[in-house]
Amino acid sequence: GNLRCNDTVFDSNALSSLDSSAASAASQPLSILPNALAPLLEIARVCDLYVITQCASDATEQAVRDALRDAGVVDAGLNDIKVVFCETEAGRGSIARQIEPTMHVDSAAVIVDGLRPFVPSLVGVKTPYNAHSLEAAAAAGRGGGVLAVVDDLSAHFMSKTAEEASA
Repeated sequence: GNLRCNDTVFDSNALSSLDSSAASAASQPLSILPNALAPLLEIARVCDLYVITQCASDATEQAVRDALRDAGVVDAGLNDIKVVFCETEAGRGSIARQIEPTMHVDSAAVIVDGLRPFVPSLVGVKTPYNAHSLEAAAAAGRGGGVLAVVDDLSAHFMSKTAEEASA
C-alpha cells in the first residue's frame, strides 16, 4: 500500500514549518501523529509499504526518515528505500500511479479521486480542510477503486485488525 504522510502520518503544518526553516530542521524533531503510529507499525509489518511525503527541502526529508526510524516503523518492516518525496500534490498522485498499489491512503480528494481508475482500494483521511471534498468524491461514485473516508488511520486500520482478530 501507499501512504501519503501529510496529514495522515505527519501534521502538514509541522512539515511546512520544517520546509520554511530548513536550517533549523535538525533541531525540531518531527513526530508521527498519535492516531497514526499503531496502524502505521502494523501496516509496515504486514504490507509492502511505500511512504510518500510532500515536502520542499532535504532537511525535511531527513526529519521524516528520522521520525519513521525513531518510531520503529523501519524496524517493523518499512524499507527505507520506499520512503519517497515530492514537492507537489500532482507528484504524489504520479508516484502512486507508478507504484501501482492495491491501496493508497491520502488526505487530498483530488488525489484519491484521480487514482480511482487505477487503485482498487483508497482511503481518504479527513482534515479540517478537506472533509467536504472527500465526502463529495466518495459520493460521486466514480468507477474504479472503492473510497473509504475516515477520521484518521486508526479509525480505519485498527478497526479492521480488531474485526479480523475476532473472526
